[in-house]
Amino acid sequence: MPAWSPLLTLPPRSLALLGALAIWLGALDLAVARGLYDDVKTAEGWAWSQIKQGNEGDFNQHCGTPPLDPKKEEDANWRNDCRKLSAQFVQDLLTRAPWRKAVPFAGIRLSGARVVGDIDLANAKLIRPIEIVYSRIEGAINLRDARTDSAILLGVSLMNGGFTAASLHLESDLLLLETAFKSDVNLNRAKIDGFVNMIGASFDGNLNANALQVGGEMFMRSEDQDTTSFKDVVLRGAKIAGQIDMTGASFDGKLNADGVQAGDLYMRSAGQNKASFKDVNLTGAKIGGQVTLAGASFDGKLDADGLQAGGSLFMKSVGQNKARFKDVVLRGAKIAGNVDMIGASVDGKLDADSLQVGGSLQMQSDGQNRASYKGVDLVGAKITGSIDMTGATFDGRLNAQIVQVDSSHAIRQAKQSQLQGRGSARRENHGTGRHERRHLARS
Repeated sequence: MPAWSPLLTLPPRSLALLGALAIWLGALDLAVARGLYDDVKTAEGWAWSQIKQGNEGDFNQHCGTPPLDPKKEEDANWRNDCRKLSAQFVQDLLTRAPWRKAVPFAGIRLSGARVVGDIDLANAKLIRPIEIVYSRIEGAINLRDARTDSAILLGVSLMNGGFTAASLHLESDLLLLETAFKSDVNLNRAKIDGFVNMIGASFDGNLNANALQVGGEMFMRSEDQDTTSFKDVVLRGAKIAGQIDMTGASFDGKLNADGVQAGDLYMRSAGQNKASFKDVNLTGAKIGGQVTLAGASFDGKLDADGLQAGGSLFMKSVGQNKARFKDVVLRGAKIAGNVDMIGASVDGKLDADSLQVGGSLQMQSDGQNRASYKGVDLVGAKITGSIDMTGATFDGRLNAQIVQVDSSHAIRQAKQSQLQGRGSARRENHGTGRHERRHLARS
């Protein structure tokens, strides 16, 4: 039996009046909503007049100023109400009727705006692209558990609040290029079907991307004058279908990429863009192609215990970019190609116990780039190609007991190596059945 309601006692005429009132109130609410952003004399009204025509809302043009630098907060032009937008305005255009569907396919495009307040898009289903460039976002952006099939672009802007996109599902690209993030950025468990572009961005807070999934590349590199800088970065368990490119980036905190998976991993210097790191954790990382740290500087421990690479591992110096390391752990790593440390400087222990190399182990000097090492542990290492230490210097113990070198090439280790440690290396030539033991002694 249905529950009793006072409405059941009303005569039909009263019920009809109530229905008409509800319809009228709904229409009134819609009319009020439609008129909310219709006054072009306001910043929001002017922006909506541009956006609904498919144009960019360029507030530098609207306010009659040259392009402003978002990082120069002292510029009084940023405080002019002619460019001030509320976070609610952005939310309404993306999530509320009648604006949500009235936004053209070009999406919301803003330039030179100052957005005040927190933009809350958590759990939203977005149907239009978002593009905010050359702007200041004074609050936070929350995209937690949101879903969209369109690109999100924050370019050449400043974000004072946090950027949260945990568990975001983005069926396109995420572009954060040349933007200064003053607070933490959270991409934990986000799924980006396209690529992620952070070229030229700066992160004053932590970048957390635990279990991030990216269907394309992840660009974290510097490019020409657009330098990219990070504090602490977490990529633990991230799966990147393409390459992770950190070329020329600087890390002023720990990089934790434990268990990361990627097509290629670039952590190299290039020209004037010097890659610099502190502690780096690549434990158990699986890289389908090459790993290159060429010319990079590490001011902390590089832990690549159990690293797997389908290509070569480059740790060499390149021209003026000297590869410098502190403690290095390659214990149990499996490198299908070469391990190239030509001209590198390792100012700590190199632990390569049980290292497996499908190609050659190159630890020699090259021209002006002199290879230098402290203690080196190659116990149980298996090298398919040759080992070359020509011209390298060792200021500690070289422990190379029971190294297997399965190549017809000799272990090239000239007198000028200036060995100061002691050890032994064993080379097996499976092609001839010949076993050769070489003693590495103090010269």
